[in-house]
Amino acid sequence: MRLTRLVVLGVVSLYLADTVNLALEILPYHQTLLAEIGLVGIKTSVPANEYNTLAEELRFKAEALRATEQGLSIREAALDERAETIAVLRAAAAALALLLALIGADAYLDYRARRQVSSGALGAA
Repeated sequence: MRLTRLVVLGVVSLYLADTVNLALEILPYHQTLLAEIGLVGIKTSVPANEYNTLAEELRFKAEALRATEQGLSIREAALDERAETIAVLRAAAAALALLLALIGADAYLDYRARRQVSSGALGAA
């Protein structure tokens, strides 16, 4: 597997080196040709009109919306985590309330049983 990767990387690097060398060989020819024609330093562009300015505005707004969406996603994840924590705390509070109710019921039943024993109600039966 590693040998295959090395071979592929070697072939790709040789191809890229050949392409770069070819471009460097052709570049002076094109510069000379353009200089002979008189096109040195010419820059072309599309003049601003309502369509390409609208496209640029839409692109800008789309980027702003993506940034807002990313911020909202982060906030939503934090709120989901917080909601999960609150649900766990509510479950723990409910379990604690149930335990306190059972402890209170046990204490009351113990008190009632002691009172009956001290008054002799159990011994008479």
